[in-house]
Amino acid sequence: SDRNFRRLVAQEKKAWRRENGRGRRPAVWSPGEHLVIDWGVIAGVHVFCAVLAWSRVRFVRFAADEKAATTLALLAECFEALGGVPKVVLADRMGGLKGGVVANRVVPTAEYVRFATHYRFRPDFCEAADPQSKG
Repeated sequence: SDRNFRRLVAQEKKAWRRENGRGRRPAVWSPGEHLVIDWGVIAGVHVFCAVLAWSRVRFVRFAADEKAATTLALLAECFEALGGVPKVVLADRMGGLKGGVVANRVVPTAEYVRFATHYRFRPDFCEAADPQSKG
């Protein structure tokens, strides 16, 4: 019957999710708390992307390179466009912002720490080889 078939499908879905699920809950964002930043390349053009995690407001700019100075300038422009600064800026392990890695924790460069102190946000980095840690 249709009813038995739906029950069987629901049981199989539940079993599949249990075996193939991520094993943790997705991130829960708060308004104004996290800004997620990243670089990408489209047809040789570098693209800086910033997204407010809760509202999904996006900031996108094109650049010639992905150097630290360019990243910080675009981040400052992003704050101006948004009209404020979030509590935390979450980045992947960008070479221009990463001074090193100690015990699998990213140590930001001194320049990035000065920038973060000036704008009063906390720099945060994703876990290595874990795309889900970025939300």
